[in-house]
Amino acid sequence: FRRLFLGGEELEVSRKSAERLSPVAAAHRILSNSFGLIPFGVYRRNGEAREPVRNADLDRVLKERPNPQMSPYLCRKVLMSNAFWRGFGACWNQRDAAGRLTGRLPLPTECCSIRYDREAGAYWYDYDVDGVRRSFAAYELSLLYFETYDGVRGRGLLDLAREAVA
Repeated sequence: FRRLFLGGEELEVSRKSAERLSPVAAAHRILSNSFGLIPFGVYRRNGEAREPVRNADLDRVLKERPNPQMSPYLCRKVLMSNAFWRGFGACWNQRDAAGRLTGRLPLPTECCSIRYDREAGAYWYDYDVDGVRRSFAAYELSLLYFETYDGVRGRGLLDLAREAVA
């Protein structure tokens, strides 16, 4: 079949091949753009109502500038894009020595491996980007899942629709 109809090429299931399918490209664009537009904020429950929490550090990174290179829209769009393709997106919540939130940086999901530390009873997210390796505890990250069955590992479009993409 492959030789007859596809010139003998191996069927590749990758982001690049999935983006060639217009419905997939449209779904990615619509979902990531829409998620980028959602206003994020922190709220405190007061009885049945929710009241916004005003905090200058949080407002700056959630509503003004999460990091020097990105707007809040672009940061959220990249986070959702990673979740769409790879199953989860992670944002590193950067803090200063006093523990104040100073920035949010989306991390490339394809460079991540997840490991469980039995002694500590905790998951670690290990990133290896351009030869630099860094491990993050879950509390250092904001995680967004496209689909998950265990709350640790995500399943993205490439995993869920592998046969259809191929």
